Amino acid sequence: MHLWDVFCYYFWNEKFWFPDGVSWSDLENKDDGFYHPQRTDLLWVFPIAALLFVLRKVFERFIAKPVALALGLKQNTCRVKPNLILEDAYKVARSPTDDMLQGLSKKTSMSRRQVERWFRVRRNQDIPSLLKKFAEGSWRFVYYLIIFFVGLYVLSDKPWFLDVDKCWESFPHQHVPESIKWYYLVELSFYVSLMFSQFFDVKRKDFFEMFVHHVATISLMFFSWCNNMVRIGTLILVVHDACDYLLELSKLLNYLKWDKICNSVFATFALMWLITRLTIFPFWIIHSTLFTAIKVVGFCNIYYLYNTFLILLQILHVVWFIFIAKVAYQALFKGQITKDARSETEEEISEEEKSVPVANGLKQTGR
Repeated sequence: MHLWDVFCYYFWNEKFWFPDGVSWSDLENKDDGFYHPQRTDLLWVFPIAALLFVLRKVFERFIAKPVALALGLKQNTCRVKPNLILEDAYKVARSPTDDMLQGLSKKTSMSRRQVERWFRVRRNQDIPSLLKKFAEGSWRFVYYLIIFFVGLYVLSDKPWFLDVDKCWESFPHQHVPESIKWYYLVELSFYVSLMFSQFFDVKRKDFFEMFVHHVATISLMFFSWCNNMVRIGTLILVVHDACDYLLELSKLLNYLKWDKICNSVFATFALMWLITRLTIFPFWIIHSTLFTAIKVVGFCNIYYLYNTFLILLQILHVVWFIFIAKVAYQALFKGQITKDARSETEEEISEEEKSVPVANGLKQTGR
């Protein structure tokens, strides 16, 4: 038996995926009006993720950026004149020491102050502009806003929407309507595209935490689709989407410096986070997966994996809420949302410094 065959044998072992008395044959579709999720459905994820990525690029370029420019955001036009000596030094140290500044001053025939200015402006060149951040945030805002209300619409008439215990009734013989199927696959595709685009987007200080979050979310959706625990998955999605669009909107307003409305939106977001991710998610959803599922469905080993990922998500929610609380404190008691501490911010540059590095010609531009 080949290694791949061994892996498939143990990975798809029914004892891992299902409680006693349930097998993969129970998820086979028959002419009885019931649709059970099929593993082959997941092949749709890759073309949908690619389509979402293309739509995102089109949206950012032809909608988000023109809107940002019309609202007053500007491109970062402050750039240094190329200098090979300083560029080589910049690759070694973005913030040179005093000794390095003195040495570079002699090599380039520039004053120490001019060298400092060059490095300050050069560092800002590497920081994504507010225009780029606005474009990326606009796409996430539009997606989260639309998908949240789509989720509410497709779940509004489902019996498990307001009664989480019904997520487990008649498992695994639970019909997945066409609307739920595509809602789930589009959400999974979005998170796949988001996980990979994270490496090219504006880098955040919580990059690792976000990557872990995406991996946990994608894993949960993949496993739940395979063994038809889709109902609880839909609730997790709509609970998370309930406040994501508010966060993105508050960022956009912050970039535009619309402080008053930004503070109001962020306060609403913080309250929604408290309600959905620190109350509903742990005490309604995780409680159901930990206790109710075993009582109604019976025990199976995949519960260990599900609940590990769910608890991991909850830990991340608590960590992020600490950051949210700090920002909310700034908004309530100081009247202003602080800059996004998760991303690198530009250093202040005077009008003189903006012009000098380009205007003075930087006498030495080569070796």
